[in-house]
Amino acid sequence: MKAPLTRQIVIDLETTGLDPYEDEILQIAVLDVDSGETLLDTLVRPYFKEDWHAAHIINGITQKMVETAPYIFEVLPQLNRILAEAKTIVGYNILQFDRAFLDIFGAVFPPDAEFEDVMPLFAEIYCEWSEKYSDYKLQSLSTCAEYYGYDRVSDTAHGALADCKATAFCFRKILETNF
Repeated sequence: MKAPLTRQIVIDLETTGLDPYEDEILQIAVLDVDSGETLLDTLVRPYFKEDWHAAHIINGITQKMVETAPYIFEVLPQLNRILAEAKTIVGYNILQFDRAFLDIFGAVFPPDAEFEDVMPLFAEIYCEWSEKYSDYKLQSLSTCAEYYGYDRVSDTAHGALADCKATAFCFRKILETNF
């Protein structure tokens, strides 16, 4: 008998770039939405990428920082154990970004798990229309966090764990105020 899915988790990645077929994961964090417990927070050493200047400007992760970090195949067993308990997997742009990287690198998601992408949910709440796309304009996590009054304290934007905390906060606020 399969154990019931019980956790709501938020997941975030930092990567060497935006293309899941060309770029690699540099950091992964997973947070329990309900308890706030950090379930995973690790840097990841890329297999092939040796330079990610553009990504470094955003995420601050250097080659030196990851030179002794585990490879993704070393992190996957722990990540997949966490995912195996997830009934809801939350992220900020998870469906268009994080999930693609995770799928390529071997993450296994429960078939019954629900995905909640905070980015399009917040776009509709924020109500900035894009004539170009004939849809609501997608907003940054920083805009979403500021909108809901999230105090980043000492957390830096674009760190995977810091972004997990901000995403979990925003997700809870969206649930409280809109559903």
